[in-house]
Amino acid sequence: MLDPAVRALFRADLAAAFDAAPAGPHEPSLGLLLDVMRFAPLAGKAVTVRLDEPGAWALGTLPGRRGVPVAITDRRRFRDPLDAERAVFRARWKALTGEEAPLPPLDIAEDDAAIQPPRKQVLAYADRWSVRAGEALAVRVSLLSGREYEVQVVRLFSGEVDLRGDGLGLVPVAAPCNGRHMGRAQPLPAGSYGTAPWRGPAQPDALTVQAFVMPTLPGDGAQQVLAIGTALQLVLDEAGHFALRTDAGAELVAAQPATPSAWVLVAGSWGDGRLSLAVGDAVVTLDLPGWCPTLAEGAQVVLSAPSGAGFDGRIDRPRVALGVLDPATSAALSAPRPPADLLARCVLALDLAQDMAGRRMVDLSPSAAHGTLHQLPMRAVRGQNWHIGVHDWRQDPTLYGAVHFHRDDLNDACWDTDFAWDVPDDLESGVYAVRLRAGGDCTFVPVFVRPAMDSATRDAAFLVPTCSYLAYGNEHGAMDSAANEVMGGALPGLKAEDLFLQEVRALGHSQYDSHGDGSGVAFSSRLRPMLNVQPGKPLAWLGSGGVWPWQFAADLDIVGWLTALGQPVDIVTDEDLHAEGAAALAPYRVVLTGSHPEYHSIAMLDGIAAWQAAGGRLMYLGGNGFYWRVAFSDAWPGTIELRRAEDGIRDWQSAPGEYHHAFTGELGGLWRRIGRPPQMLCGVGFAGQGMDQSTYYLVQPGGRDPRATFILDGIADERIGDFGTIGGGAAGLEYDRADDSLGTPRHALVVASSFAHSRKTSAVPEEVDTVLGIELAQANPRVRSDIVFYETPGGGAVFSTGSIAWAGALNHGGGGNSVSRLTANVLARFLDPTPFRLP
Repeated sequence: MLDPAVRALFRADLAAAFDAAPAGPHEPSLGLLLDVMRFAPLAGKAVTVRLDEPGAWALGTLPGRRGVPVAITDRRRFRDPLDAERAVFRARWKALTGEEAPLPPLDIAEDDAAIQPPRKQVLAYADRWSVRAGEALAVRVSLLSGREYEVQVVRLFSGEVDLRGDGLGLVPVAAPCNGRHMGRAQPLPAGSYGTAPWRGPAQPDALTVQAFVMPTLPGDGAQQVLAIGTALQLVLDEAGHFALRTDAGAELVAAQPATPSAWVLVAGSWGDGRLSLAVGDAVVTLDLPGWCPTLAEGAQVVLSAPSGAGFDGRIDRPRVALGVLDPATSAALSAPRPPADLLARCVLALDLAQDMAGRRMVDLSPSAAHGTLHQLPMRAVRGQNWHIGVHDWRQDPTLYGAVHFHRDDLNDACWDTDFAWDVPDDLESGVYAVRLRAGGDCTFVPVFVRPAMDSATRDAAFLVPTCSYLAYGNEHGAMDSAANEVMGGALPGLKAEDLFLQEVRALGHSQYDSHGDGSGVAFSSRLRPMLNVQPGKPLAWLGSGGVWPWQFAADLDIVGWLTALGQPVDIVTDEDLHAEGAAALAPYRVVLTGSHPEYHSIAMLDGIAAWQAAGGRLMYLGGNGFYWRVAFSDAWPGTIELRRAEDGIRDWQSAPGEYHHAFTGELGGLWRRIGRPPQMLCGVGFAGQGMDQSTYYLVQPGGRDPRATFILDGIADERIGDFGTIGGGAAGLEYDRADDSLGTPRHALVVASSFAHSRKTSAVPEEVDTVLGIELAQANPRVRSDIVFYETPGGGAVFSTGSIAWAGALNHGGGGNSVSRLTANVLARFLDPTPFRLP
């Protein structure tokens, strides 16, 4: 039942106002009504779906459950996306009130047959994103329907690419791998697990298997917790009870269901013809005469299980001992460092607190049956014995001896290679892709080509924010959370990629998602198909119908602008910067960033800072940059780890005691909280967020300072950027502000600042110490974007735009605009070798 005050918003005049202008802008009362609709439960919520047919939309219904397809039960095919929004408004009104909206019916004819949703037919990824000219790239493909797919290598010059993979933004590139290929489906081995070799007797007379277990989704299907070969399994049954199962079909089930997110010592034993299962102090037994566990050669002890058959939850101190242990002995064996005489009875005694950054599970028993973790479960998490006196696992690893397994973890799809692209020795550095088509579907595998080793000759480089691409890769926000639609202030438009991600949860998640058990996704890898790192395929919830460029698509607008300007640049990726440090940037006088370079390791920031100290000139063309700390590990290539510690814009929060990365031990979270605010690197830092519409800048006194004359050369208008493909302005989505208390140099010039922010624009959490009613931008002058310029020691300089939406304004009017002119002015001066002088 709706709150009476909320029910009063469902007024005929507001309905009529929406019908007249579905895309807005909307007055506050109508905006509040729309937010009520957006916050409605996901199950049964009406959304729009972009069909394969160009310019066609349908009405879909969210299932509210993971793995269940979005349904299209409405037979109307909309040619105008605004009519589709009108239909959604009517459907949501009725769902919330039980009454028809006080609006005339839409004059849209129904199809004779049910409308078929768009379907993904081909998936692919490569062994890496960054490749040098002269190297080979391995491409791995899974064909979901049909027998063949078509390959074409392309160079991407802009984001002007349609859903079929055509458009002005790409140019075909000759390559031997181009053409038709036979295909087949390849499996998605989701689900993290661990394996260790069985080094005990083939037919033990008696044995005990035990571990501390914390189930996080009991009752959500059968889940294997721990298995010894095929002989004996400790499981959670379909009803959420711990159970012991044998290969003879016997089952021993605990009397009470497991308590979600609670630790318990679980011990199963066999001996003298009897099975026993102890869950805490509760013990059940089953006589099983004539059965004996038989372990074949090559048998393994398995924690959780592969391919989605495993376990959601944590396991700490797993042990397998010969003989039936009494409760006191079992308790003693469960200590982090058991006595030597008890370890001598063990076939396996895993210490999961060792080798935290790697794949190895260390066995303390005489067997030395060290094991391996697969698909990257989460480590450096609180174990059964954790206490609040320790918050850094390096201080006492024994308190962090647990591993958190998820059935939807996917670090590496492990597909076979289908073909290779041998990148020519003389191929120009740039943004390329392998385009694959099958049936009516198209997918791209991005390829960032660097110059051959020691052959860089250009003065400028474009730093591709691949860590940010990983963080957002395969995001499920439009299907899993109402908050994204509320934040975006617009109706999502689901594409084939979104429908696939909703239905097939085995592709892994973004670091903005949560696992099926509600825990945050801390890892993201490029060794899997990335359905939203594609040209022409932005986030479903950003902009009405999900059409605003974002991340890779927006960065291609910068590439396109540079191309139109005739300015060649080399390509460097975040991963290159992490691996090589300042050496990756050393050949270049100027480095331009992407639109949203949010995630950085300490090696990346150190590399940029060292390059700047040597006179490098940084053009930060985005917003919300240099914000979160991430970590890499050599043991898990192509993967970043993120801990969302205190503060910041977060879709989930790391638990207390779990703020330190497993990969490095470093404190995670915001660089600002750690002591390295973005202002120290680029002069501006995250101050506000408003995802519903963008705005403009007004020139400030600093823009008329003689030191900044070159920046505004040829620009007479005081207003800059009241246009663009991202919300209609150059200042938008996320806003960065200068602040000398956070590290903006005292001599920095604020050239221009944003004004007239939307009603949804507000201060970010780290900017708000207490709620005073001034967090909204209209009442808080600290919520803004600043365009900043300053000189640095060594003859270098920094220019920052402080806005994600800047990229969407560069090419407005064919590039003949103030944003383009201003950026070109800065680039020309930064390319000039004449040193900048500190004032």
